[in-house]
Amino acid sequence: MKLEFKTVLLIVLTPLLAFFEPVNSLIMPILWLVILDILTAMYLVRIVKKESLTSRGFFKKMPQIAMFLVAVSASLHANPFFTQFGLPEHQAAKLVFGFYGLYELFSILENLGGAGLPIAKQISNMLKSKLPDEISKNLSETTK
Repeated sequence: MKLEFKTVLLIVLTPLLAFFEPVNSLIMPILWLVILDILTAMYLVRIVKKESLTSRGFFKKMPQIAMFLVAVSASLHANPFFTQFGLPEHQAAKLVFGFYGLYELFSILENLGGAGLPIAKQISNMLKSKLPDEISKNLSETTK
């Protein structure tokens, strides 16, 4: 019996799609934020800084996305535990999506601020000043 690539892909992707179905409406906005973050970073590096674009910066984003998916999976698996304490359905996954969405928005603001958009730079600096020093330092290192 010979399986086609399309059949194998459907066998693998169908359970994944079914697993993420409870938070399906939150996946697309996060995906757009990730794409927008990548595009603003490419604009910053290539157009503004006039540096060559390497895949190193892109591949630095991949572990972050993988860890985000692990966190969403863990929060979906922990859902029965949280519902026992009276939290709404899939609340932990929604919190994970919210934190990652804010992280992406912050990164987009930093990219736009670095590109010369003054209001983005002011908002980014204001948000950085409100964060604890250790978190602000880690954010600055990961967005470089």
